[in-house]
Amino acid sequence: MRKRSVNVAAATKWLIGRLQEALLRAKAKRQQQMFYLCESEAAATKRPVGTEINDTL
Repeated sequence: MRKRSVNVAAATKWLIGRLQEALLRAKAKRQQQMFYLCESEAAATKRPVGTEINDTL
């Protein structure tokens, strides 16, 4: 029975790793979308990129 508990632990560790990867990819995708949104917004208003108002501060 010891071998099974090792396999379950390994599978759990693998699954958690996969979930963390998926969350990081989703976060990176959101950040990329926000970057492109800010760039297109700046181009539309003829504002230099990087001068957007940051509501999170």
